[in-house]
Amino acid sequence: MKSKIYVVLVMLFILTGCQQDKNDNIITIKTTVGPLTQIVKLVGGEKVDVQSVYPDGVDPHSYEISGNNLLSISNADLVFYISDNYETWVKALDEQNASETKFINITEHTNFKKNVDNILYSSDKESSIEESDNHNHQTTGGIIDPHVWISPSKLMIISTIVTEELCEYDTTNCDTYRNNSQELLNELSIIDKEYESLEKTFDKTIIVAHDAYSYLEMDYGFKIKSMYGKSHDDEPTASDIKETIDLINKTNISKIYTEQNDENNDVINQISIETGADILTLNNLSTISKDIDFLLELKNNLEILKGI
Repeated sequence: MKSKIYVVLVMLFILTGCQQDKNDNIITIKTTVGPLTQIVKLVGGEKVDVQSVYPDGVDPHSYEISGNNLLSISNADLVFYISDNYETWVKALDEQNASETKFINITEHTNFKKNVDNILYSSDKESSIEESDNHNHQTTGGIIDPHVWISPSKLMIISTIVTEELCEYDTTNCDTYRNNSQELLNELSIIDKEYESLEKTFDKTIIVAHDAYSYLEMDYGFKIKSMYGKSHDDEPTASDIKETIDLINKTNISKIYTEQNDENNDVINQISIETGADILTLNNLSTISKDIDFLLELKNNLEILKGI
C-alpha cells in the first residue's frame, strides 16, 4: 500500500518540480533526522535555508511522511538523508526526479564508506525485504544499522561530507563552509575523546531497549545488549528477557536504559522490577527538536552513562 502512495506522490513531485522560483543567494536544503539537520545548519550558516521533512520533535521511526512534505522537496537545491533503508521514500523521488534537486545519501557517500568497515553494509545486493506497514530499517544492499548519528566519530564524518557537498554546490562560499565545519569538528572531537575515555573506566554491559547504539560498541568498545531490534516493532522473546535478567544478576548491573520516546517500555519495566536495576533515559537523538542542541544531548548521554 505504501509503495502505491509513494508512486502517486512521486508523480505530483514531477509535476510540481520546477514551478517555484528559488532564491539564488540562499541554498534551499531539505534534511531528515535532527542531528543531520543541525549539522547542515551549522556548516551552512547564513548561506543556507535548512528544513527537516519531519515535523519538529516527531519520531522518524513511526512517522508517516506526508504528501505536502514530499512535494516541498521539489523546490530544494539539496536533500541530505541517512540511507535508502531508513528513509525508504527518498529513493523513489530521486529516481523520478524531474527538478534539479540533488539527493545526497550520507551512508552511501564515498567519504563515508571509505572511513567505515564494510561489515556495516549488507552483502546482498540482489534481494530486498518487502516493505510492510511497520517501519522496517533493514532492507538489503545498504547500511544495516542507520543510527550513525549516535556516534560522535560518525558525526565527524557526516560533517565533512556536508562540507564537501556544500563546497561543490557553492564554490564561492566554500571557505565559509570549511571554517564553520572546523568549529563543529573541534567540538565533536572533544566529545569523541570523552567517549573514548569513558569506555576505559568500566567493563559492565550497557542494557538498552532499542538496538540503536551499536556504533558506541563499534567505535568506542562499549559492550551493548539490546532487548529490541532496529525497529520499535520488534519484540524480545521470553528467552531474551531471561538471558538479560541472568546477565544483570550475574554481573551486578545496577542500571538499564530506555529512550526519551519509549519511557513506558513494558519489558524494561519488567526487568527493572525483577532485578532491582534503576531505569535511566538516553536520548537516541532521532527526535530532537530545533530548540535542542544535539551536541549537548551527546554530552548528556555521556553523563548518564558515567553513572554505570
